[in-house]
Parts: sequence; structure tokens; C-alpha cells
Amino acid sequence: MVEMSTPTPNQARVLKAVHHAAARTARLLDARKIHWEHLGLIPPASWYESFHGHRRLRAELERVAAAGGVPQEWIDHIRERGSQGRYWSRNFNLPPAGLVDREQLLSDVNLDIRQLRDMAAVNAIYAHRAKQFEPATAAMFDRNIQSIWHRTVAITQLLEVTAAEAAQLWSIDMPWAADIVARLAGTELDVVRTRWREYAHFDTESYALQAATLETAGISARTAHIVAPTPRHMVEQIRAAAITTVEVLNQARGAEITAAVDAVLPEGPSGGYYAETAAGRGDQQTAQPHHDIASSL
Repeated sequence: MVEMSTPTPNQARVLKAVHHAAARTARLLDARKIHWEHLGLIPPASWYESFHGHRRLRAELERVAAAGGVPQEWIDHIRERGSQGRYWSRNFNLPPAGLVDREQLLSDVNLDIRQLRDMAAVNAIYAHRAKQFEPATAAMFDRNIQSIWHRTVAITQLLEVTAAEAAQLWSIDMPWAADIVARLAGTELDVVRTRWREYAHFDTESYALQAATLETAGISARTAHIVAPTPRHMVEQIRAAAITTVEVLNQARGAEITAAVDAVLPEGPSGGYYAETAAGRGDQQTAQPHHDIASSL
């Protein structure tokens, strides 16, 4: 547990964004009041569209702020100030904050990083086929993995993750890629294909909106002081691990298993089998007829 007394620079940026989002929503409500009470008119459809859009963005901003360690008491206080039309100032007093469970927040980030590795792994196996036969679904997959990655990197900034914590979260200098290759060596292609499609159909809208709101506040992968491995880099690590594994298996276990490991090498991103995430769940897809990796790729 961590006790917060003053906001960090990044927390202040997010609180400012919460204030402005609440103020925008309040102005929209005032506009509706003018239309209804003074003009006797129902607001146009564009008003409803704008209002619901702003309200959704504000909600996602507040969720990601809490996920990044901003105390809920501060979020509620700043939202109230914005809704009342009071000007933003970083110098006003914030209410006392409860303890922030930073360890749990870092655990949530780790879950998303494991998700990214799983996604990248199945994509490393199936992407070259998908781009040829399922290009629309492949685009959905790429969108989803990028949304999760951008949100994850932004969250680590908001949490002020240290270099040591980042190394542990992203498993720097740890053989995670080799572990994935070893696990995938005996996996059948229809299992990988089904999993890949599940990831492609994940609802990652919250991830994308939360990443966008943080970017608007000035927090994104471009501003990160600690460089995180990208999905493409994860794929490269898996490929390197696959090559090493092939060399070992050629000597120890023969060409039959080697052929299965070789299937990891075709072009694509990287990942595993953790369906649960901090922000969403994928849809189930029907498995395709049985083929093993070695015989199908």
C-alpha cells in the first residue's frame, strides 16, 4: 500500500484532464437546458451524440486514472470542481487520499503484458496465413494488440514504474520467449487458429479509449522514459528462441519436434493463452478441422 499526499507530474496531468472532461460535460448539459427551458426545443441529435461521447471518454479517463494509481478521492474531487464550472488550478488543496494498492495495480499491468505475449505468440504462428486468407480479421488482431500495448505502456508511466520494476514486468533478461516456444512446440494448428481468432474478436474499445485519453493528457509511448518491448520486438525474441530451440532439438530429440517448433518462425506478432485481462474478454470461436502445426505451415 502507498500513501499519496501530493500528485506526481503525470497524475497532475491526468487530474487536469478529468477536470476539463467534467467541465465539457457540464457545458453540454447547460446547452440542453437552454434549448429546452428557454427556447422550448429538443436538442438536436448531434447534441446527444456529443454528450454520450464525452461522457464515455470521461468515464474511461477516470477508470484509467484509478488504474494508474491516482487516488479515487482526488478523481471525485476534481470531477466535482469541473462539473461546477470552477477553473482548474494545480495549487488548490486536494482531500486526504486513501492508501493506493500499488502492488495490485502492478499485478494488473503484468496480466496485460502476459496477454500481449500470448497474442504475439499465436500471431507469430498464424499471421502469415491470416494475412493471405483472413486479411480483415488480421487487421482486427493488429488493432487489438496495439490498443492493449499502448494502454499498458501509458499505465506504466502513470504508475511511475522504475527501471527495476519495468525489467521485472517485461521479463527483461528472462527466458520467457523460450518458455513460450517450448509450450507451443506440440500445439496443434487448429488450437492456435481458434485462439488467434478469439484475440482478433476481443472487445478492446476500452483499452483504445483509455490510451487515447492518456495521450491527450500528454502520457503515451512517445513520452515514455523507459522503452518497453513492442509486439514486433516480442516476435523477434520468439523467433530467436525458436532458432535456438531447433538447434537443441536437432541434437537431442530429432526432426519431428523440430518441425513443430519451426512453425513459430513465420512472420507475425507474439503472446500465450491468458484470456482474462484487466479490461475485457474475447468471444469464443468455433475450432477448425484438426491439423497440426508441422503439417499445415
